[in-house]
Amino acid sequence: MDGFIFDKTVTVVNKYVDHTTKEVSFNKTILNNCMWKKKIEKTTENSNIKILYYFSVTILSQAGYLPPNKYRLIPNNEIKNYWTLNPNNEDLIILGEYKDDIDESLYHDLLNNYDDIGVIQSVVDNTKVPYLKHWKVVCK
Repeated sequence: MDGFIFDKTVTVVNKYVDHTTKEVSFNKTILNNCMWKKKIEKTTENSNIKILYYFSVTILSQAGYLPPNKYRLIPNNEIKNYWTLNPNNEDLIILGEYKDDIDESLYHDLLNNYDDIGVIQSVVDNTKVPYLKHWKVVCK
């Protein structure tokens, strides 16, 4: 429904270490009812213009969320049931529903070649407020 403030779908990609194989793996979660704003920041450095693109994503409170410290402890067979927002772990947010499986090679390819994607830089948890429970996420 275009025009509604929370009308976007995003894919959260959590990067984690498989407890059994010790290899890097990725868990995708599709979240609806989100707000996505692309922002551009221009600065001048040594007479050069520097342009920084970043995204502000507002995610309404949704089932399956775990704080990062709890998420990293869940067993491999349960990880698909949960998601997190970790600014210290190279987790991604992609605008839209991304359906393909992600491995380490594709992860880097997405970062280099996909426009509407960002690495989570900061998270503000507003899920304890009485109304409009949400997370505010900044991605670069």
